[in-house]
Amino acid sequence: MKQYWKVCLVPVAIAAGSLLNVNSIIAQTGNGGKNDSVVGNAKQESQQDEAGTTEVQEQLEKAQALAEKGQTKQAIQIVLQQFEESNDVRFGVGLLKLVQDSAMNIAKSSRRKSHLYFVRGGEVARKLLIHPDLDPALRNDVILVLFHEARSRSVNRDPAGTVACLKELFEQGFSDFSLIENEVDFRRLAKNEDFLETVNSARDAFRQRLIGQAKQQIDRFESFDFDFQGNDVLGRPLGLAGLKGKVVIVDIWGTWCPPCRKEIPAFIQLKKNYAEDLEIVGLAYERGEASEAVQKVIKFGVQSKINYPCAIGDEATKTMIPNFRGYPTTLFIDREGKVRMVTVGAESYERLESLVLALKE
Repeated sequence: MKQYWKVCLVPVAIAAGSLLNVNSIIAQTGNGGKNDSVVGNAKQESQQDEAGTTEVQEQLEKAQALAEKGQTKQAIQIVLQQFEESNDVRFGVGLLKLVQDSAMNIAKSSRRKSHLYFVRGGEVARKLLIHPDLDPALRNDVILVLFHEARSRSVNRDPAGTVACLKELFEQGFSDFSLIENEVDFRRLAKNEDFLETVNSARDAFRQRLIGQAKQQIDRFESFDFDFQGNDVLGRPLGLAGLKGKVVIVDIWGTWCPPCRKEIPAFIQLKKNYAEDLEIVGLAYERGEASEAVQKVIKFGVQSKINYPCAIGDEATKTMIPNFRGYPTTLFIDREGKVRMVTVGAESYERLESLVLALKE
């Protein structure tokens, strides 16, 4: 795939968190799972909850003080005992924070010595993931602990354990496959059949779920008239009419917009993977004079190695999009030139791909 811009030469939470944050744990996990709607003496229950919260806070503060003094094992033991005795989710979250923090710190000097802590972290994470009182807002952070255990098992030459961890990870809904693909700790498993089958099977299953969801969303979407015609930033003619017969993505973006810039690599990869069936056009809305806008887009295109044409967007084009909400806004257009879906905000590669595949079929 040749680089589009080449013709123009113009001058990671719990998984890696800080030391135990007592107030954060108390705030995030509430009253340890007591149901506020339970019928009973409200005043008495409130007093009990307050006393329980105070006790939990005292124990976590005690553990935090020990951890800050370097007495991590003692701190872990205190919180572990409280968690086993009470099954209070706040102690479980506190324990996980302590164990993961220790694992990360030890790993800086010895991946072998840190392994026990990563494995223990995985054990705590598994208990929390089936705990009825785990705050849903913490769930993804807890799941990510299994990813770190898998990394550690790979480093310590335990391919079977690594694959087992990854299977659990996928069963819990983990879908950041780029994180796995880019993780250097998994490179030693690049030719391991079980590893490859596990990752590829999970990716394929996830992709099919996304395509199914995309098809449902496309079927429900209310289309609207949309068109553009003009020149790209290199002076070449560019219009929607000339792209019929292919699936088209129109990205409404700007070089000044962080989410827009974040999404660009996914578009570049899509164009590489589906060059025969897909066209992508970037309509940039820049700040400043038009001549300056062109140079900004060209410069960004060269630096980012964008492989599809970009043009400067105008207000008339943007007003065709009903209830325009912000940048980036992405239009998905079928082979007949009909808008079939609009997304707002930076989307993952997998999400963008699912919409392309749904339209391509």
